[in-house]
Amino acid sequence: MAYYPRISQDHHVLAQHISKYDAVKYVCNVTFLVILLVVATAFNADEVDTAIVGQVLSVVISLPLMHFGWKRISEVPSLSKLPEGSSMLSQGFKKLYQTRKQINETNKPLKWFMRAIIFGAPAMTSFVFVGPSFTIEFMDFDAGQNIAVVIGLTLSAVPGSLICRKMFAWKNPLFTCRFFQLLAFISSFICAALVTDEDAIVPLFIYVCLLGCCIGGYFTAESALFACVIPRDQEAELMGYYMFASRVCIWLPPIIFTIANENDADLNKAMVLVHTPSLLFFLLSLPMGSFEDVVAASSAHKQVRKTTMDVSAKEDSESDEVESKVVDKDLEVEVSEQ
Repeated sequence: MAYYPRISQDHHVLAQHISKYDAVKYVCNVTFLVILLVVATAFNADEVDTAIVGQVLSVVISLPLMHFGWKRISEVPSLSKLPEGSSMLSQGFKKLYQTRKQINETNKPLKWFMRAIIFGAPAMTSFVFVGPSFTIEFMDFDAGQNIAVVIGLTLSAVPGSLICRKMFAWKNPLFTCRFFQLLAFISSFICAALVTDEDAIVPLFIYVCLLGCCIGGYFTAESALFACVIPRDQEAELMGYYMFASRVCIWLPPIIFTIANENDADLNKAMVLVHTPSLLFFLLSLPMGSFEDVVAASSAHKQVRKTTMDVSAKEDSESDEVESKVVDKDLEVEVSEQ
């Protein structure tokens, strides 16, 4: 994702690229799950054996592909120099503090976006973590049926990412993020109302497929929105912020589900509570304003960044000139003494 802002700052162009990439990614995930399902069925594997086979397959498939991808990544020059006498660790924390302060002062939409995604990503990935427990405890599914549910969830993400691209032409990334988060929260009521026992397989798959569509649409929109609001010289730095914010509360939905399960609550109704972070994302995104406000604040923040970098470059240049004069003077003194 750190490379997305360098593709384009136009959210329409970003949608074209990101939606295609996400669609291919989800198709590859489904292909892997189908292979795992075939292997697990052929060997009549239980849940533990299926997990072991999945880990082995993922390592065997990913190692050569990661090596191939790593070799094809082009070299990117560093965006800043490490000050003399400072360590990478200390300078990193210092830069993060300065960036946070600057964002809070000059870019209100980006500040609230970072706060909103604290709950956005956990909300969308909640079923990935609690889904297997729900289908085993409430639906009495075996390993093969669980894999089928995950295949349905992942496959539904493909049309979700493509629908997102169409929504960009109609609206914008911010509206699309809010729309899919609200739709995911509403889908939890389908689970609560219709998935009432282990025979309600069709309503379960309706809920899962709708949720999968929301996952595909939301993450495509979120990636495009993130790429639109950050300055091009801060991709890597703010990527760290983004990764931290999107994962710091990933434990929240599993904890909610575990508490409900331990207290013998109806697990189908507990799924509504599991999806409440979607509602929190929507509420926290409201102070961002409209997408036009986001773009305007981003432009102002980029101008502040440019001014700051120009001043810093000027100070570095003046410092280099002073050092050069000192060196020249020392040389003159040495020559005169000789």
